[in-house]
Amino acid sequence: MSGKLSVMAVIAALVVAGCASTSAIPDFAQNMRNRFVGKNVDSMVSAFGPPTTSFKMTSGDTAYQWQLASVPSENTYTGVGLACKMNAIASGNGIVTQLTTEDAANALTGQSLCAMKLGL
Repeated sequence: MSGKLSVMAVIAALVVAGCASTSAIPDFAQNMRNRFVGKNVDSMVSAFGPPTTSFKMTSGDTAYQWQLASVPSENTYTGVGLACKMNAIASGNGIVTQLTTEDAANALTGQSLCAMKLGL
């Protein structure tokens, strides 16, 4: 019985570590904001290709989402596949005003999976 508990404890620790906040994820998100906020959304298209989705908002702004890479579950050690996504809002004249990322940390290294996948 204690063998099962030990295995379950290790699995639980890996799951928590994969979801834990690390400095690598905020650093990656901040780097992307520094790189693109205030610039024309075309700079993001040049860097990452056309967005996966876009939505014209009633304010005149446009929301964009890029799914940059799927990260296989064996890289996260949590059994859950994750997607590296960037969400941007651009003003009516195409200037990026907001940018967020959806990311996770590698359970073993703590490195941003988006940064790893994009080679950044």
